[in-house]
Amino acid sequence: RTVDEPELLRLAGEYDVWDHRDPDAKALQFGLRALDESGFHTLVATEFSGGYGGMALKLVIKQGVTIKSYCDRQNDEYSAAYSHTIKWEGLTFCALNIGQRGNSDLLRGGIKPEHEALFAWRWDGKSVMVSLYHAPGQEHRDLSVIATKYGGGGHRGACGFRISLTQLTEIIGK
Repeated sequence: RTVDEPELLRLAGEYDVWDHRDPDAKALQFGLRALDESGFHTLVATEFSGGYGGMALKLVIKQGVTIKSYCDRQNDEYSAAYSHTIKWEGLTFCALNIGQRGNSDLLRGGIKPEHEALFAWRWDGKSVMVSLYHAPGQEHRDLSVIATKYGGGGHRGACGFRISLTQLTEIIGK
């Protein structure tokens, strides 16, 4: 797409609407999360004043690429070792206890060709938070229908709901 906006806003906006065609959109997020408040304010000030010719943004993205690479390797090793396949709601899922807030990247290393969707879950001490995501090549599926059925909601390819441990055991034990 052709836009007439600062690169910082374009990349942040594309990440926000799940448009990850530009890998810098995800890398920027990792770089931004590594900044302290002062670093963030410096980035914004230089990017919107035209100072340094976009160098501050390039440095944040470069740092984000490095951080993301490390996180991806760690996540891939974990998901390859601990994910498993479940059949539920008429689909074959790659399921994983992610143990933390996260996104579909946490399951990447465990995805197999037969997986039609991704099922990430975590216990928060009161209930189980389940997130459903598109598996690669399966973007035509509307997973929000399942999330809504269980009292949740969200987007077609990124949605969630809460259930009890008993319900989780029934789902992943099948």
